[in-house]
Amino acid sequence: MRRESKLELLYFNMRGRAEAARLLLTIVDAPFEDHRVRNMQHWGELKPQLPFGSLPLFRSGSFVLSQSHAILRYIAGSYELLPSSFESQSVYDEAHLALSEAQEDLWQFAWRKDYVANPKAYAEGRLSHFLENLQSHLIRHGGECWVGNSISHIDCLAYVLLDELRAFFPTVLSSFTSLYEFHARFENRPPIRTYIDSGRRPVVFGMALHGPKIDPAANVQPGEVFENPWTEPVPLA
Repeated sequence: MRRESKLELLYFNMRGRAEAARLLLTIVDAPFEDHRVRNMQHWGELKPQLPFGSLPLFRSGSFVLSQSHAILRYIAGSYELLPSSFESQSVYDEAHLALSEAQEDLWQFAWRKDYVANPKAYAEGRLSHFLENLQSHLIRHGGECWVGNSISHIDCLAYVLLDELRAFFPTVLSSFTSLYEFHARFENRPPIRTYIDSGRRPVVFGMALHGPKIDPAANVQPGEVFENPWTEPVPLA
């Protein structure tokens, strides 16, 4: 990545698949324009122009990249956050794939009828199974960070997953001590804490069967709405 290049990240006005990239760019102190698609007209015009018809989209000067995990790895490599040896890179890839699998499962669960009716069964079953394996990986390979003592895109991806659990499955998260402590440690890194407190972080995690998943810890103002490209604006309070 040419450091003088203008960096742009394009996504919807929610955390979703772009939040890990936002966090990583914040960690490396890279100024970037955080563009957000907020209405149906903009999305309708934009979608046919996208490489895979989906977001996020990342630009570094004339270089354009889609697919959230490719974007994450590109940013990490550009700022020399990836290890040089093949074996070490494989440990990062292993963590990346395991975290993304757990994240996708959590997001898919949000579209099932029992997301509201019976979340306990999911929490005690599939979710706990994923978290047991993730905690084991963290204990085997982690230190101050998810892999060793160097910050990377893996930390950002892990935080996005664990922070959604903090919001909607807090009891489950707190029962996995190493994951709970990692979440707190990452969240209190000065650049991340500044971002969280800035008001720039989207209030909505993503969409679910019953509408937007609103962070219960967010400071929602009276009359505030979620502007999105699929429906009319949704009141947040």
